Formats: sequence, structure tokens, C-alpha cells
Amino acid sequence: EDIAGGSVTRIGLNQYTCTVNISNVRAGPWNVVATNSDAQTGTTNNIFTVDAQAVVNNVSPANAPNTGSTTLSIGGSNYWSGLAVTLTKASQSTITATVTDTSSTGITCNANLTNVAPGYWDVVVTNAQSTAGTKTNGFSVSANAPTVTGITPSQGGSGNPITVTIIGTNFFNAASTSISLS
Repeated sequence: EDIAGGSVTRIGLNQYTCTVNISNVRAGPWNVVATNSDAQTGTTNNIFTVDAQAVVNNVSPANAPNTGSTTLSIGGSNYWSGLAVTLTKASQSTITATVTDTSSTGITCNANLTNVAPGYWDVVVTNAQSTAGTKTNGFSVSANAPTVTGITPSQGGSGNPITVTIIGTNFFNAASTSISLS
């Protein structure tokens, strides 16, 4: 099985660049063979490695509150040193986790969830060669219930609309607010 190089460009006496399409090829080590125009070849065995796409099977815990950092254990396959773990959610900033331990089938990392939006997040593992695997809705973030500690102004005239500022904690974008008298 060979992978042909295309767009070969000489950039020095002893260097060439080329484009190699490694889509849909066997993962693992490959030999590199250089062939001159006179058909002479030089080979180095197992000098280039094709990373398999990372696979994310499970995440533990499956849920954590948005009140600080949490340690995640990710199970799957095809993990390589130098990988990155991110949590992504539409219309939200990406959370980049700090990887603390990696094996070919498991990852331990810490993710800072402080004040991030609650709901489901995708878990993305990207190997050093940019082969990524995603567990869609693989992790959920929960939020503490909102608390109300004040309102300004604290009164208004009957029959007139009024704009008020509600003060408290655990409010999120797109939160709905209602005022009820009790």
C-alpha cells in the first residue's frame, strides 16, 4: 500500500516538500521512500505516523455545576500524546481543558466551568495531527438556581410601566424574568 506525494517542490539541496493525502489510510507507522529522477531510492522505515481519528465513547462525570473547575475522565480510543480536549456549545466560547494524564484509551483533564452556560456541551478530543473525535452532547453543565437579593427601584406607580434592575446571582444570558407578588 502506497500513498503518493503530490506537488513536490525542492526547497534545498537535501529537502523537498510535498502534499500527501492521508485521508482514509491505515493508521500507524509508515515508511518514507524518496525516488530520484534516475529511479534511485532511499527509504527510512516507520518514520511517519498516521494518527487514527480519536473516538470519544464516554465522559465521567456526565454532569457538573458551573461553579468552578471539574475533573473529567474521558474513555475512548486512538488518543496520542499532545492531544487537546475542548468543550463546545453553539454561541458560546470554547472551553479548553487542561490535560493531566493520557493513555491510548483514556484521558484525565480539568475544565473550568465557572459561570459557563448551562446545558449540553460537545466533548472534542483533537490529536496532535488534528484528527478529532466528538461526543455530541457528551457532557452537561448545570447551574444553581438564581437568587434575588434586591430590586431597584423597589416601588412603582400603579398603571405605569417601569424598568427595574434585579440584583442577585446565577443569572444567565437569555434568562427570563418575571415578578410576582406574594
